[in-house]
Parts: sequence; structure tokens; C-alpha cells
Amino acid sequence: MNYFRHLIESKGAINLIGRTFMLLERFGMTHRRSIQAMRRIVEVSGRYGCKPSFFITADLLDHHKCLVDLISTHEIDLCLHGYHHIDHALLSRRDQTEEISRGVEEFRRLGIRIGGFRAPFLRFNDDTPKAVVDSDLVWVSNTCMLSREESCSSLVNGSDSARNLLEGFYTGKRHSEEPSIPFLRCGCVDIPVSLPDDEMLIDRIKIQDSAKLAHIWLDMLDGAYRDGELFNFIFHPERVPYVSQPLEKLLQKARSHGDVWIASLDDIGKWWKKRAAFEFRSIVENCGKYTVETNITDDHCVVLQHPDGRMEFLEHDGNGTFVVEAPLRPVIGVSQDCSQETVLCLKKEGFPVESCAGPYMVASDLNGCHPRDLSHRGLLDVVGQANGPVLRFWRWPGRYRSALAISVDVDAITLFDFVRRVYWFLKYR
Repeated sequence: MNYFRHLIESKGAINLIGRTFMLLERFGMTHRRSIQAMRRIVEVSGRYGCKPSFFITADLLDHHKCLVDLISTHEIDLCLHGYHHIDHALLSRRDQTEEISRGVEEFRRLGIRIGGFRAPFLRFNDDTPKAVVDSDLVWVSNTCMLSREESCSSLVNGSDSARNLLEGFYTGKRHSEEPSIPFLRCGCVDIPVSLPDDEMLIDRIKIQDSAKLAHIWLDMLDGAYRDGELFNFIFHPERVPYVSQPLEKLLQKARSHGDVWIASLDDIGKWWKKRAAFEFRSIVENCGKYTVETNITDDHCVVLQHPDGRMEFLEHDGNGTFVVEAPLRPVIGVSQDCSQETVLCLKKEGFPVESCAGPYMVASDLNGCHPRDLSHRGLLDVVGQANGPVLRFWRWPGRYRSALAISVDVDAITLFDFVRRVYWFLKYR
């Protein structure tokens, strides 16, 4: 969809005029407000041992030396937001590779290391992850997932402006069907973005009370914790007056749990790449005990997932070997006609999967259901109804139950940057 047409349809022409004055108020003609906002984010995050992930367009570095100074003096996870703030969904693989590689080179020229990429406007196509890999980066964070918590979905679905943004502009997965966890796409780790974000709630639904915003985002954190998933909290520095209090409450709540992995997106991307190499090598039964051999390393976790939902973390002998007592073979049994897509989904979720002719010998058996008709989340629900504990290589390292990431999109520093954004957007249409 044409970006300007999208703005007119989702915000309205009159609202666009008001937005111009709003941008002037939030940014100003100099970099002072933006840099203060970014320092505030780093300050709040740092109190809780959190390294926020800042996505910055490389051309901003050319115009604002203050950004380079900020980066060099603070603990920040730097990520690429493109060289220019343009719509990657309209570009070919070759053009995207050129644009992303140019941005990577600019960061490296300044001695700044980056690991991942987020497309401007959260807009991408099937060639984007390929272009990211071509540019020697490890991960992307583009795919949007609207929280399935009722307090979130009802707000977005009840707002024409927010719903138009979600359905008419972003590319996403259904959180009701898919868990909010990273996934591999074309050899690239894709780390989903959690919605609603500050754009939806503050500017479109018009919730500008920090306490109400905190309540919504804390619901999302609670949901991620309950389901063992990732909450990738995304916002923009210019909305820090509304977001700083919710940010602090989020980090306080996550820290109070004690088992939420508060991680940078770069750490999450590297972990998921490493996690993909895990395998159960053998499971040998001897009188009700199972010797399980894996290629586990120190930060990996193997659990027994019990039918009541309890996760029992297992200790290995230092060489990746476990001894497990279980009434049934702690694996998922599948028939030979089970789809490869289903088997692959189960294995990516960390379960050992075996062809099984005797359903009463394994803890979880899929022979009696039709996995082709199940969503990813539906498949997990079936496994959760197992007749006994099932082995599972857990999603997160270090015995963490869930994960929280703070990601900040830096699209502009001054109002003049928005003018330059319009120019480059029109140039690449």
C-alpha cells in the first residue's frame, strides 16, 4: 500500500495536519530533546541490568555526531534500521542487499558493531531475510504479533486507525495460533515484534495516561511469562514522556519474577541460532530408566514437561547425558503419514519425535489426531495433554521461563530528519 495513502486512510487528513505540529513539539529543530530521551531510556534500563536494542538508520549518523557520542559512552545494543528510512517491501533482493550493506559499512566505518536489522515501517517482503544474510547479519525483527491478551486485542480491534495499521500495513503472524518466539526464515533468525506498541496506543487509540499504558504492557508481560514466550517491547524515543514510567514498571516486574531473561535482541538472535543445532542423539530404556544423550552445552536446558504443565529442569553429567525415570517413553510418537511440517514444528519446539506403532508406550501420541488441522499453538496444546512427562529442550537459556527485550526505533532526531525521510521515501517508491 502507498504509505501516504495509508496515512490519509488510517489517520485522516485533518489528523495529519495536527501530526505536523505534534512532531515539531516532540522533536524540535535541534537534537536536544531526542538525545535527552535516549539517555533517559538508557538510564532507566541500566538500573535493571537491561541493555536496550536501538535501531538507527545509518544516514542519521552522517548528520548527528551526537548520536555517535551517545553510542560510544553508553551500554547500547546497536542495530540497523536501514541506510535510509524507506519501504523495503517495495524493493528487490538486490536493492535491499545494497541498502542494508551500505548501512552496515557505515556503522563499521565508525567502529560500531551491529548484529541485526529491522526494516523501516516494519515493512518487508520474502527477500528481506535473504538480503540480511547477504549483508552478513544474523537476525531480523520485523514480523508483528498482536498480543492475544484480551485487554490488548479488544483495544486494537475497536480502533479503525489501529486496525488499519495492523491489517493494511504490517506483516504479521496470528498470536492466537503461533507463540511469540523467534523462528528461522531463509537461514536468518526472525525475532517477532509485540503489539500493540506506542504508535498504536498513544497516537492512534489516544491512550496517553502512563498508568493505563503500563497496565496494558504489564498484561502482555504476564501473558509471555505464563506461556514461556518473548515480549519484545517496541517504542520510539519521542514518546518517552509517556513510556518511561511503563518501561520502569515492566523491568521491575520482570526482575521480580527472577526467571525472566531480560536480554538484548542481539543476544536472543545469537541464542536462537545456537539453539537450532541442539539434538537428542539417543534415548535408551533400561528398567524404567532412560539414558538420554544430547549435544547440550552449559547454557542449554533440558526439561521434563509434566502433564500438569510443570517444567522440571534436569541436571546432566557434564557430557550432555541425562538419566530420567518415567512411566512411559518420554517422547512424542507419530505415525509414518504425519506431515514433515508437523514433525519439524515439534522438533523446533525441542521435543524428541519418534515413529511409533505402539501408542501406549510413549508419553504423547499423535496417531489419534490430525496434526495437519492444528495450528502451532494447537499442536502444543495436544502435547500438553500427554499421559506422562515428555522430554523437551527448553526455549531459553539458563533456566529462564520467558524473555523480555526492549527495542527502540530511532527514525529521526530533529524535524528536519522527517523532511529528509519524505525525500528518500519518494525516491525509492
